Amino acid sequence: MLRICRFRRLHRRALFIFWPLDGHYMGYDQRSGRPICRYTNSNAPTQGGDAGITAVLNHSQSASGPATVTVAQYSGDPLGGSGLIDVGGGYVDLKVTGATPADTLNATLYCGSNVTSANEDKLQLLYFTGAKWAKVRGSANADPIKNTTDNQDGTISGGTFGVTFDETSSPKLSQLTGTIFSITPGLYGDFNNDQTINVVDLIVMANALAGNTTVDKTAADLNQDTKVNVNDLLTLANYLAGNTGHLPIGNGTPTANDPSDPVSFGYDFVEQRHRIDWSFPTKHIRKLTTISTAETFRADADASSPVRTRRHI
Repeated sequence: MLRICRFRRLHRRALFIFWPLDGHYMGYDQRSGRPICRYTNSNAPTQGGDAGITAVLNHSQSASGPATVTVAQYSGDPLGGSGLIDVGGGYVDLKVTGATPADTLNATLYCGSNVTSANEDKLQLLYFTGAKWAKVRGSANADPIKNTTDNQDGTISGGTFGVTFDETSSPKLSQLTGTIFSITPGLYGDFNNDQTINVVDLIVMANALAGNTTVDKTAADLNQDTKVNVNDLLTLANYLAGNTGHLPIGNGTPTANDPSDPVSFGYDFVEQRHRIDWSFPTKHIRKLTTISTAETFRADADASSPVRTRRHI
């Protein structure tokens, strides 16, 4: 349902400007003649500890038709212990369908309000490629814009990362088929911050224990005993040798809601649990919201109940 706001002529082309009843701007590009739409979807956090995301898609509507933007928020690691250091930054999910190569999406990702000031400087924005975690890069390979100010935009949050996605970003806009993002200091055992754990990290840790360099103590405590010593070095060596399939090990504090579930507990990451296009892992979904040019859907779900939807016109 659209309301026509005004009509005028520019360069011999009729330009219609529409304002949908749900608040999204729509119009026609005077050069290409294609409809252009700008619409926003958000689950920005309104309670302490939650993460969230606001996504604004600038869509050139062509033969592909309308686009949709879906955002999701998770209460724990949706991959089930994927090795990220969890300091409260949270996990969110972003999915876009129907986008064209000319489209752009401006995203603001909010981290949880319980991130402490001691961890703020370490935070970075990572995404799951389907096989591993990688750094997010914005349009033209730009760094995401980090802002550690609390409670921005009327939210309850501990800071934000801003990034523009298009076909030059990582991930590309066309690759946002249900992509998991996290605001985190990084991975356990990854001491050179390249999102890959290998023999280089083993050498760095050995040098740290010898006093030749320093490493982040949280990332180095691989057996979760609050100490960094030769036992952690052996843990890393066993991980690289394939004798253990996950980091960290030991008596760590679970970050998920169900400590009785070994996957939720964070120590049984299954490599083959890759993302499937246009679907979301149901584990730990707290809020799922989808918006499109024509209609809006909102759903709330948890791991034990089916998704419930309500249509808004």
